[in-house]
Amino acid sequence: MFNALSRAEVLVSSKMFATLDPTIRALRLPSNRRVLVSDTVGFIRDLPKGLLTAFRATLEEVQEAALILHVSDVSNPHHDELDEEVDKILRELGVDDRPRLRVLNKMDRLSHEDRDAVASSAERSIGACGAAVLVSALTGEGIEELVQRMDAEMPTDAVVKISIRLPLAKVAPWP
Repeated sequence: MFNALSRAEVLVSSKMFATLDPTIRALRLPSNRRVLVSDTVGFIRDLPKGLLTAFRATLEEVQEAALILHVSDVSNPHHDELDEEVDKILRELGVDDRPRLRVLNKMDRLSHEDRDAVASSAERSIGACGAAVLVSALTGEGIEELVQRMDAEMPTDAVVKISIRLPLAKVAPWP
């Protein structure tokens, strides 16, 4: 999804812990606003306690987000259970009240009947995130609609806080 949105070529892997580092790219929205899109790690259920703290530390980007894209692999038969886990962790991180878009990815893997059922269900279950956006990051289907929805949902008064710390150094006087 991140590569489809940002036209980046970031490593995509289903291997555990292959893509732990958050990646950030700029994206220009249809309104001409420029936003930073951060790709955080995927969620993993039933992590050993020792890894749980380290894993949560990688989600710091989510706590700074003005808009959260909750991306689900809709081709996974257990995606509803996984979504509940994500919602639980977002609540624990204290960001469950942030603007959020549900993105149902991998529509290209569904049969026509399943696609119709998912689309119908998405229209009926408009929740706090609004109607889900149906996409296929692989084929590009729905990406334009997703970017338009991101533009509509992004707060216009979002404040970006940047903290830069430079070490003290001896500076030569100007000539």
